[in-house]
Amino acid sequence: MPGSETSYDAWNGVAHRLRELGHTCCIHGVDEISWGNGLDAGLRVFADTIGLAEDTVLVGHSVAGLFLPSVGRLLNAASEIYVAALIPQPGKTILDRLLMGEEMFFQSWAEEYAQMRRSVHPLVTHRSYLEWHLFHDCPSGTADRYWINSALPLREIYETLFAPPDLTERCQFIVCMEDRTLTPASQRPNAELFPFGRMYEIATGHCPHLAAPTELAHLFASLIEIVHCENNAY
Repeated sequence: MPGSETSYDAWNGVAHRLRELGHTCCIHGVDEISWGNGLDAGLRVFADTIGLAEDTVLVGHSVAGLFLPSVGRLLNAASEIYVAALIPQPGKTILDRLLMGEEMFFQSWAEEYAQMRRSVHPLVTHRSYLEWHLFHDCPSGTADRYWINSALPLREIYETLFAPPDLTERCQFIVCMEDRTLTPASQRPNAELFPFGRMYEIATGHCPHLAAPTELAHLFASLIEIVHCENNAY
């Protein structure tokens, strides 16, 4: 599940490498779904699009992390992997947490984001902003090729109370240590709320799928192997 700032085909490199490692995978972007009937209906359609499959491991990047628990329950997923992700908390929306002073986004990203979304030609007016925050460690030309001006209803998403991850060991969190959009601290599961969540680090910015696709694919493969080994142990 790609986030809101890159197209689904930005994950093709990771998917290709996973298939080379013997895994079956598919990419479904949150911008492919119509959200006009509300977020709950959109998430059900999204789950139907993915379809039921045995031992499904869901991956959610950035804002898609908010959707992972709900979609995971609908599909009875074996595991959920959060990548540089917003992690829903019990009883709190993203807006609640921001108003309470939680520093999830870097200030320089948050200050200019709304203005960029209103721009008619963001890749002209806000190119340096996008390249600094999202693509600073990605190949040249990434912004032109993969950035999208998302149509997601972000205001509604940030004001919605999403189901939190299960308090089990099936949740795994990948923290991007050189992220300039979401603070690395915000990508870490709360130790009290999610005591069993496994955490891993990768030395990239917000888009490891573009900056280090091979490394990310191998990390996914190792996490998938852990899940399968644990499931077969019972």
